[in-house]
Order: sequence, then C-alpha cells, then structure tokens
Amino acid sequence: MTGKTVLRLAFVAVLVLQIGLLLAIIVPKERTLATGEKIVLQTVPVDPRDLFRGDYVNLRYTISTLEGYLGFAAGDRVYVGLAQQGDIWDAVSASHSRPDGLYIKGRVSRAWRTGLDVEYGIESYFVPEGTGHIIERARDVKVRVAVDSLGNAVIKALLVDGQPFRPDMAAKTEVPSGPPTPAATTPATN
Repeated sequence: MTGKTVLRLAFVAVLVLQIGLLLAIIVPKERTLATGEKIVLQTVPVDPRDLFRGDYVNLRYTISTLEGYLGFAAGDRVYVGLAQQGDIWDAVSASHSRPDGLYIKGRVSRAWRTGLDVEYGIESYFVPEGTGHIIERARDVKVRVAVDSLGNAVIKALLVDGQPFRPDMAAKTEVPSGPPTPAATTPATN
C-alpha cells in the first residue's frame, strides 16, 4: 500500500467514527421522541435569578423531589413510577428496579432522611436568545415529554400558560419602550 492509500483509509476511518458517534447520540433520542409515551409534567417555580444561564431554561419538576422514599444514596439509579392525575403525570413510586407500568428513569442527586432529589436528564431546555423572559413571567409552565419503554425521557415541548412555547410569543408579550404615544394617553378629568 502506498502512503496516499493509507492516508485515505485513515481519513475514511476517522470520518466513519465521527459519524458513528453522532448517530449514537442522536438515534436513541429520536427513537424515544418517535415511539415513547407522551406525558405532561408540571414544573415547580425556580428562583428567577438562577432561571437563565446562557440560552437555556433550568427546569425542575414536581417529580424532582420525592418525599418518603428511603434506601437511596446520591448517584443511585432510581425508577419512578408515574400515574396520570388530571392533565399531568405524577410520581407514585420510586425503586431500585423497574416497576410495572409507565416509569421514568433518573439519578438521585441528593438523598436526605425523609426523601430524595432526582434528576431525569430533562432539566434544561434551550431557547432562542432573548426569549427566556416569556417563560420566567409565565403563570404556569408544563413540559410535554416522551418516555420510552426503558424509562428514558426527552422533552418534546414546553407549554407556557397552556400553549406550546414559540419564540414569536415574545412579540405578543413585549412591553413597549419609550414614552406613550398621544393616542395612548388619556387626559385626567376632575
């Protein structure tokens, strides 16, 4: 083999490896989105000063804090059984093994005497720059999630005050800047 042939083969091998790594990351998430059970999770308020870091929103769910579950340590895998209650899904169990029915897989981030905090890998949602204030000001934020048969979850959509989040919502919620126009002012009457 000539030096050129070896270089070409090395280039092709590196290219195939890179494409393979990208597919290994993307395909499982796309499979979950396409085939997973569609559920809605309720978020809980997050301190607005810490809500935005860059161009994404930090999300926390009602199922992120589970009280009454013992025997877990930080870093443990946890399987949280889910049941629909109204239009949202809520935690009904937590165990070290896969339960029957629909469940979401997470990792214990903190365990204390009476419960635990769990992260599911769906705690960040990327938004276009300059649109995060819509979510910060919303009265109700829910997240539509796809959960596959192994408990893996992927965010499908953010629901802001009952509507799917769209960046163009910013135009509808912007506060006008500058002085009011004459048509907008009303003279005071006594």
